[in-house]
Amino acid sequence: MPEPVYNLEQAEQLLARILGPDTTLSLLESRHGWVARPITESAANSMGTAAYVIDKKTGVVTRHPSLSLTTIGNRYDQAIANGLKPPGRRIHPPQHRIQLTLTSEEQTAVEYRVLVKALDPPTESEAAHQLRITKNPLHCQPTDSASATATDWAVRQFQTTGEWPRHGTIEL
Repeated sequence: MPEPVYNLEQAEQLLARILGPDTTLSLLESRHGWVARPITESAANSMGTAAYVIDKKTGVVTRHPSLSLTTIGNRYDQAIANGLKPPGRRIHPPQHRIQLTLTSEEQTAVEYRVLVKALDPPTESEAAHQLRITKNPLHCQPTDSASATATDWAVRQFQTTGEWPRHGTIEL
């Protein structure tokens, strides 16, 4: 369960765990959060780089589009002040665990058994379904968000190793 993040050192440590210890960050404190963006080697490379907000009170980390850190912090603070759901897509702590197991591989497609489990709030139940990924053209069935996430992960693994992964776990 996430914990409050009250100071700069705690914010840096949390982001290092999420983004990697070698990530250099630009950090800005807002009233309700810590707003951060990874620093790239050149300003040209930072165009389109996502930003992150750590909620000071909850420790929840959300991902935001490439806007100025001040703009993101102001929007975040305004949403909290107005009692609205803060902007951004939650990335930490993960809300779901998706587990894949390869069940068959053919020349034109691969199939996986997919188990989806809620982590926040935690539940004992899992939803299971079969995922079919056609290779050319690339397509998945079913097309729900868990299947799309599993497909993206499996395709990236295939592109990296040249083999469809036998097993995998994704938390998001």
